[in-house]
Amino acid sequence: MKKIFSLLFILIALIVVTPVQSQSFKMRYGVKGGMGFTTIAHPVNKFSEKSTGFFIGPMAELYLPIKGMGVNCALMYFERDYSNIKEQGLEIPVNLKYVLKLNIPIDVYGEVGATYYVNYNAKKTDVILDFDDCHYTTINDAEIQKRQIDFNLGAGIVLFNHLQMGISYQIPAKKCYIQNLGEQYSISADISSLNLVFSYLF
Repeated sequence: MKKIFSLLFILIALIVVTPVQSQSFKMRYGVKGGMGFTTIAHPVNKFSEKSTGFFIGPMAELYLPIKGMGVNCALMYFERDYSNIKEQGLEIPVNLKYVLKLNIPIDVYGEVGATYYVNYNAKKTDVILDFDDCHYTTINDAEIQKRQIDFNLGAGIVLFNHLQMGISYQIPAKKCYIQNLGEQYSISADISSLNLVFSYLF
């Protein structure tokens, strides 16, 4: 599954970065940002936690010579925290997008793709996981996963051909691991994110 997402990400990225020679293509640039609502669940340990974060950065959108079809990508700073862990880094979403023209100032779109994350704040730390108000466990000197690939599904509206507002749902290609290799102790987590996304294309 991870290899499939990686290939999808690479193929779409190559389309975006390839120099556009034909007049059938059109490239636009803008800014993308929003808020993320993340659920982190440890099924075996019966632990679940919700967190919020944000992301923002420049974006580009390439319109293909197929009516309504396009590809968009962005380079964004992101930040989120859970338990006593704070993640900060870069995320690169690349999506295949379809816009349905309604012949009014409002259009609708749907997109699918992948997001590559790099957590620059991933360092060894003591991770405290609260199971409830009275019980918790601590993984001493644990390592947090540094890189991750998510699968994206999104939909939204386009106002006046410039402002885009939508939601996206992200599912990691693999579980996230918090681990202490010295003690051979690890916790795997299922992570899913629901994002409110806002973009403005110039």
